[in-house]
Order: sequence, then C-alpha cells, then structure tokens
Amino acid sequence: MSIEFREPTAPDKIFRARTRFDYTGGMGIPKVFTLAPRNDLIVNVDFQSEWLLPFALETGQIRELEMRAVYRSGPLTDDNRPFTSKEMERVWSGVATSNWQKVRIINRTGERFERKK
Repeated sequence: MSIEFREPTAPDKIFRARTRFDYTGGMGIPKVFTLAPRNDLIVNVDFQSEWLLPFALETGQIRELEMRAVYRSGPLTDDNRPFTSKEMERVWSGVATSNWQKVRIINRTGERFERKK
C-alpha cells in the first residue's frame, strides 16, 4: 500500500509516502481476508512514526494537497508463497486506487519536518 499526494495546481507530479520499515503483516506470512462487494478496508496511517512524508514542512507550515491510497497486490508464485494452500491460490492481484481527496497537512511538531528518502 502507498499513500500518494499531489498539488491541485500540478496534478501530474505525484509524491509517494512509504512506511519506515518493510512490513508483511507478521513474520513474513501475508494476511489474507475477503471483502464483500462494495466494502472498504480502513487503515490507520500515522505520519509521525510509521509512515514517511515525501516532502519537507517548515514549523507551522500548512499545505493544501490532494491525497489517495493505492493498494498493489502481486500474484503469488513459487518464489513468494510461504506455504501451499487452496485459499492462497485465490488471492486477488491487481491495483486498487481510491479517489483523490482534499487534505490539509499542518506541521505542529514544533520543528522542521525533513523529507525522508
């Protein structure tokens, strides 16, 4: 999963946030679940400790941006399949992207927020 940002005035320039650490859902075993049609999955995103913002913010700076979530799921292969299971063979692969939403990001940390590479 990634979180993407863009300036409303420059929609073709996309900034992609990422997590601080690689995380597979626990001990290298992917978590598999089924969503009913038209259901959503809600994920909490913490930009102060778990996720890295793809841009710097000065102390007190406010940025008006657009944001979306993108989920990319690749097919399971013999190289990335931790065990054999009929359930695992039915895992969906593809890309799901939310709509762009307006967001306001405010740096209230009391110090400059550096862009992490």
